[in-house]
Amino acid sequence: MLYAEKDVCGLLVVSDGDPARDILHIRTAWPEKGEGTTEIPHGPYLKSSGSGSHGSKIWASLSCAKDAMVVNYSDPSLQGKVRHRGAVSVASKSAGKQELAMVAAPDDKRARILSSVTSRQP
Repeated sequence: MLYAEKDVCGLLVVSDGDPARDILHIRTAWPEKGEGTTEIPHGPYLKSSGSGSHGSKIWASLSCAKDAMVVNYSDPSLQGKVRHRGAVSVASKSAGKQELAMVAAPDDKRARILSSVTSRQP
């Protein structure tokens, strides 16, 4: 789940078998004036990353800008289990579909951001 609060945005991944158990939870603040990177369109962004708990092999990075959230997500057991709704686009970054890029942003910005993120090499 991607979410936004007063001064932060976050990504929460829960267990399929037990939704009350967090597997991964990362947050980052919104960039203040003069902070962040502009490598992704419609920035600047602040970024954080983390790996999963409870023995999972999940890894994700979260980049937050004023009007956009970008997630790079890797999970060897993913196999098409991502569900999304709202102003979010998801694209595979690898042939095996175990690496995804997710962008939450207004319609007029989302396609450009997603294209930029999926064309990047690690």
